[in-house]
Amino acid sequence: MCGIMQSGICRFTELSPGQFGLTKQLVLRIALPHVSLLVVAVGYAIMGSWVLTAIKYSDGTAEAVEKMTAAKRRFTDGLWRISRNHRNNSFMDRVDLSYDPFQNFTDDLYDIYRKYPKSLAIANNKENRFIGGDPMTNVTQNLFFAATTLTSIGYGANAPDSVMGRMFCVGYILFGIPLYLITLADLAKFCTEGMNRLYTEFLKYKYQVHKRYKRWKSGRKRRDSINIGEVFIAGGDDEVAEFLWTHLETTQFVEVPFILIYVTLISYITFASYLISLLEGWTFYDGFYFVIISVLTIGFGDLVPRNQKYVLVTLLIILVGLVLTTTCIDVVGAYYIDRLHFFGRRLETQDPLAWLKAVQQKRIEAMKREAMRKLFETVTALHHMQFANLSALRAITKDDKEDSDDNLQLPDPPDPPRNMIAYNATAESVTLSWDPPIYVDEGRRYWYTLTFKTRTPQRRNHMTVVDFINTTSFEVVGLKSFTLYEFLLTTTTRYGRSKHVRCQEYTEPCTVPQSLRIEAVSSETATISWRAPRKNNGPEAYVIQFTQEPAPQFRYWRKYRVGKSKRFTITELSPDTRYMICVSAEHNFGLAAMSKSMRFRTRTWWCEDDDQQQLFPPSLACIAAKMLPGGGIGGHQVGGGGPHPQVGGKRKEIYRYEASHTLYATSWSQRPDKKFRLAVGSFLEEYSNKVSIVQLDEELGEFANRGTFEHPYPATKVIWIPDSKGVYPDLLATSGDYLRIWKVGGDNGAQLECLLNNNRNSDFCAPLTSFDWNEVEPGLVGTSSIDTTCTIWQIETGQVVGQTGRSRASGHVKTQLIAHDKEVYDIAFTKAGGGRDMFASVGADGSVRMFDLRHLEHSTIIYEEPSRTPLLRLAWNKQDFNYLATFAQDSPEVIILDIRVPCTPVARLNNHRACVNGIAWAPHSSCHICSAGDDQQALIWDIQSMPRPIEDPILAYQAGGEVNQVHWATAQPDWISICFGRILEILRV
Repeated sequence: MCGIMQSGICRFTELSPGQFGLTKQLVLRIALPHVSLLVVAVGYAIMGSWVLTAIKYSDGTAEAVEKMTAAKRRFTDGLWRISRNHRNNSFMDRVDLSYDPFQNFTDDLYDIYRKYPKSLAIANNKENRFIGGDPMTNVTQNLFFAATTLTSIGYGANAPDSVMGRMFCVGYILFGIPLYLITLADLAKFCTEGMNRLYTEFLKYKYQVHKRYKRWKSGRKRRDSINIGEVFIAGGDDEVAEFLWTHLETTQFVEVPFILIYVTLISYITFASYLISLLEGWTFYDGFYFVIISVLTIGFGDLVPRNQKYVLVTLLIILVGLVLTTTCIDVVGAYYIDRLHFFGRRLETQDPLAWLKAVQQKRIEAMKREAMRKLFETVTALHHMQFANLSALRAITKDDKEDSDDNLQLPDPPDPPRNMIAYNATAESVTLSWDPPIYVDEGRRYWYTLTFKTRTPQRRNHMTVVDFINTTSFEVVGLKSFTLYEFLLTTTTRYGRSKHVRCQEYTEPCTVPQSLRIEAVSSETATISWRAPRKNNGPEAYVIQFTQEPAPQFRYWRKYRVGKSKRFTITELSPDTRYMICVSAEHNFGLAAMSKSMRFRTRTWWCEDDDQQQLFPPSLACIAAKMLPGGGIGGHQVGGGGPHPQVGGKRKEIYRYEASHTLYATSWSQRPDKKFRLAVGSFLEEYSNKVSIVQLDEELGEFANRGTFEHPYPATKVIWIPDSKGVYPDLLATSGDYLRIWKVGGDNGAQLECLLNNNRNSDFCAPLTSFDWNEVEPGLVGTSSIDTTCTIWQIETGQVVGQTGRSRASGHVKTQLIAHDKEVYDIAFTKAGGGRDMFASVGADGSVRMFDLRHLEHSTIIYEEPSRTPLLRLAWNKQDFNYLATFAQDSPEVIILDIRVPCTPVARLNNHRACVNGIAWAPHSSCHICSAGDDQQALIWDIQSMPRPIEDPILAYQAGGEVNQVHWATAQPDWISICFGRILEILRV
């Protein structure tokens, strides 16, 4: 397990390969079958050669050598006697006398050849070589014979003559030939994959060279290019299929040309022929003939290698040729034989790839027509802005429903249980608690049905159902230790069931201390207790580890060794401070996995108790603010129209800008020389929209329009470049149908620098719901889209250093990944881990997911909405990077999450009376967050009392309409901007 880093999450680089799933056992399991097959095949041939050597030696190989040697000796002795005893005779006389010894020698050789026709001694005698009687000298030749026999070449040389030898060969090849066929086919399959991969890489390199040449020839620089470096698909088979479908337009089959395969085979045969002719002393023609006959497994036997010194080299050359020949047959048989079989009968529409491309083209045309309508529906669903046509449609639907209700009255389904939570998790049990439904027609004649299952990557997780629960709490027992469980609870009546509510909880490991709880807390002390682990690894002692929040790296935590005691009081704590604590069991084998961490907060005063705390709730500041004259912030009236005059010569607390159209997207500029400058985008249900740049004139006390430019379709989000030092060009980014980068200035307010499309296969781009500009690395921009993807862009900002001149901004895709199962609604970078590589996203699947650009093969689900309600926006804490906030569609509460404790919100801010539309963290404080919604309120919360419930905000502002945007200025942290209707207001806090 990894410790808690300062960034609040575990670093992937510190995990072992086993925790990634890439283990030595997995590698061995993949490679072992192929290696084992090759080793068995080689061993089988060696074993056969040794057996054949022993059989041939016992069959008379040594006897054949002795008889041949004796025949040679008798012949030479006879010639020597004739030359010595008849030296005075003429030459012709001596020749006549030599006829008898020669006739005897030929008779002896005939007898030897007839008795031992396949003897290796005879074969070597033809080459004027001597072969001894030692069986070890025949091993290499027998290995050559065994290998060529198993590959069905079968030259026939050196074959056994005895019954025993021939019976052994029959049994030997019955198992050996199938073994070698499988081995050669397996090796050929690897060779085929290698050829396909090499040819594919060649085509890619050829395409790149051609593209660079065209760019160089046209004289254009590389800008506005879309080069996708890496694509990670965070999902299952359905996500992979969807990704391939979206890139089908440029898909093509990679076919290795038939000529290239044959040229490769003939080239190897030519090289092998030349090499074997050198080793055996043959002509090149004989070598080429021998290799062709061998790799085609014909094996006439008229040419057989006799050079025993290089016979194994010759055997290796032949086996490699067999693998290449099998590869050639495999490639040709896989495609070209099929094409030849269907020649003249295949229609164009029967080509699966062409048919899929035609279908995909029709789908793209339909998506182009529906894309912008989808964009309007998405933004409307995000921020609940009602249009006349939608209101009319709802009225018609309501009338139809009323008419149908008059004719048929059906019982409504029961309401689901409320506020379901999981707590008191042990190694084998979890306790659930919930509130009863608000209203049920059946009165008390209803019960609860609980369903739970494990949340594992397996396709089939068995579900367990517990029915007829009549209480509002239930302890689930018999669970597996250290496993994530999902619990579903419904209200059941005789008419059916309600919608389910959902929660998740981990069971504790069985080797860690159980049931850690806080018994008492004062301003300086805290008493904790726990139970022993369910499974002990020997005599145990306990270690308490704790630290203040935010938690540093784990090695800096304070430790207490408490021996065998299961209850301990920690002293010397600081008052009114948040702490994190856990307990580990120490035994003879080291530290076991630690228990779950628990948070608590010390009291402010030593005499403080729960009753006294209730007398001074957190909403005291809010009540005091409302009691000021005028009922507003700082003594000024809020929520009304008209100007806000200065009081006592001081700066006003509220400034207003009114446009001629509905406002939606807003953003504060961060440049130090452009204070109180904002960009605001219109929301009109038509193609032509606008983005205006407004700036507060502090002398006149009103906003001035610095420029307006046209924008196709409404901008879903607007962000200024995060440039707090003014070193980059003055850039503004907008999202909608595309991601656009604008350079501010000129008569029209801004000019378009680049238009970025993340789909290089088509001019069509799925609408973008949101994006975020990395504050640490301004060259990175992340976008979210309704096509379930997130795209990370590498932006060239056009910064000029050491020279003057105009430089345009450009961008290309760095990484694109399928992030959610449904539409992605928001994306945000965090400053944790260096602030460059980590980001989170929310979507219509109701989950918050966290990604790291350095390890995109993994993602972390921080939170899942129990009812799977879509999550619309998220925002990271600007000071404490462990916390983030989000909210669900049509929900009046803001959810605060701690990435160190996934799946469980640390706080819920639910003082709004209608759905929330926007959230913004304070840039200068880790404890303050602002939320705004359809209840026409902007609320500022103080969350430093977590994990205690936060009941009321500390400040409240009543706007003049439904607030759809809220932003906290980074450069001026005392100011907040809100949008409602056609009004933009900035508020001083």
